[in-house]
Amino acid sequence: MGKLKTDPIQINLMGLLCKMISPLSPLPVQTIDAIVFIHPEDIVYITSAGNSVEIVDTTGAKWKRFDTVTALEKRLKADPFFFKANRSGIVNLRQVRTLKNTSTGVHEVTFATLSAEHKVTIADSVFAAF
Repeated sequence: MGKLKTDPIQINLMGLLCKMISPLSPLPVQTIDAIVFIHPEDIVYITSAGNSVEIVDTTGAKWKRFDTVTALEKRLKADPFFFKANRSGIVNLRQVRTLKNTSTGVHEVTFATLSAEHKVTIADSVFAAF
């Protein structure tokens, strides 16, 4: 039988790995000819798009899912790195590069793996929790 690992360095490394990898299962998205499974850690942000949501991944690909932001918020709740930024958007905090205040006082985040044109607004009502 294996010996229980009690080395503090190994315990810390396991804790860090658990923070990097989402505890959630991949999210299925229907395309024209297949179902694609998007791993939660690959999701950068999610925004409302009419009667569906748009999921943007780390490659910049956009995936349409017939769901609501509220329903996805509930589904992603088990992963503390998903943050409801505003009424129509969720961000993956693992992917945030910058938070800046615009000249009009709006809080925006940009993302490490995407160009600066990809921005999500953080609502004033949730800014303190961010």
